[in-house]
Amino acid sequence: MNCWKNAAHSLLSVDGEFGAVVEYKFAEEKGVRCFKMTSYYYFCQIREEFGLAEIDEYEKTWAFKLLWINIDEAILLNRSLLETDEIPQWLHREIFILEHLKHSM
Repeated sequence: MNCWKNAAHSLLSVDGEFGAVVEYKFAEEKGVRCFKMTSYYYFCQIREEFGLAEIDEYEKTWAFKLLWINIDEAILLNRSLLETDEIPQWLHREIFILEHLKHSM
């Protein structure tokens, strides 16, 4: 298994489930009333060597880059985006799961 897409690391093992977040919102597509997405989170072990992450077009637009930081910095950086004009749809979920992970450690 690998997790190059978002983390540029090879996955050694999945050690257990941390949890899941289920999100509902009004669908943007015609003929569809509701959008439901379930995001699953796991505890994993990864190899130490880095590769190159794959960046999607929307991630390029937001100037995403792969950066390993501690959980407190991640929460602060994500919270700072709440002050911007365009808040990404995933932001509240990301902050919620990071804060929940921090309090569970």
